[in-house]
Amino acid sequence: MFLHSRGCLDGATMKRYIVFAYDSYERAAGWRDVYRSATDLREAEIFASEARDSANCDQVEIYDIHNDALVVEWIKGVDRKWREFRAD
Repeated sequence: MFLHSRGCLDGATMKRYIVFAYDSYERAAGWRDVYRSATDLREAEIFASEARDSANCDQVEIYDIHNDALVVEWIKGVDRKWREFRAD
């Protein structure tokens, strides 16, 4: 995938939120950890829920690329329960 100067990703409109899903014991891999991208926060939360239910991961994050900030992350504990942490 390539980001073009006109703000598009491979010819599609750039979305605001990126959902990452990965295993915390592995080195963060950037684009390899992208689960989905979303135009609004509600859609991103739906994708994050899908990632927690289906992806083989122990950490899921929603990142806001317009504000360059982490919105929320979920971490799966040793008890296999997800814990939510919202950014301030």
